[in-house]
Amino acid sequence: MKKSAAIFFALFLAALLLTACGGQSVNYPESEDYVLAGVETSNSSSALDNYLEPSEQNSSKDDKSSDMQGYILPVRDMYIAVLQNNAEFFEHTNIINSYLQRIDESKNQGVYVKLSESLYMRAGFPLEIERFTLVYVENSDIPAVVLHLRDTGGERLLLHYDNGMVYGYNFSYRGLFLLKRDGTAWSSGGTIGGSIRLRFYAGFIESVAVSIADFHAGDLTIPPIFYVYGEEVSEDVFRAIRDAHNDKEDAPWYAFSAESIAVDFALAWNNFF
Repeated sequence: MKKSAAIFFALFLAALLLTACGGQSVNYPESEDYVLAGVETSNSSSALDNYLEPSEQNSSKDDKSSDMQGYILPVRDMYIAVLQNNAEFFEHTNIINSYLQRIDESKNQGVYVKLSESLYMRAGFPLEIERFTLVYVENSDIPAVVLHLRDTGGERLLLHYDNGMVYGYNFSYRGLFLLKRDGTAWSSGGTIGGSIRLRFYAGFIESVAVSIADFHAGDLTIPPIFYVYGEEVSEDVFRAIRDAHNDKEDAPWYAFSAESIAVDFALAWNNFF
């Protein structure tokens, strides 16, 4: 009975997200276009600015001085070297799969691998990367590269540069979906979920909860509770934040191939600087 209730509320939580925007389509990974998203972020929900705080506000092109180019271009080349399987990166071994989680420094376990080795270790055979995108990360001048893996149920590998090294963070599909260009996303852990922000803090990427819907592990006797940044709010406020999230500019996905890394990655990178 408890298992059935948990499944029911997991489906209800998904429906709560899908009914956003009054019937407007929502881009799941299976339907995301492999071209630059041309939709401008909506500013109509200014009353929610205190809740959403997009990372892009701290990382706009206007804030990038020409002096940074000598630093930025080598970082781009390091990303390309990793994506072309010509350089190693440090991959954290634990998987970020909940609405709020960060890599604990005391559990900083991982391995230095090339991308082909990382893909092989996951399943015992070489997985394929279906597409990639770049997104902003709060507290970082460097965008993160997100790789969507084929035939994994939607797992994603996030790459982020810091202090001379590229680091890898593994997200389950429910840990990082409906991804937006500003580094916000939706995250779900069954009967609990909501919107998150990617943030760089103390040398690690973390998933910071913005809004949460908690259905108490499917317990039908307890009404769901909704939170925004830890404070209890009404369901209407939660839905408003959900709608504002879905109205934001989608992350621009590109098909992953040797040609796209050589051409499209540079184009995507230049859009950030």
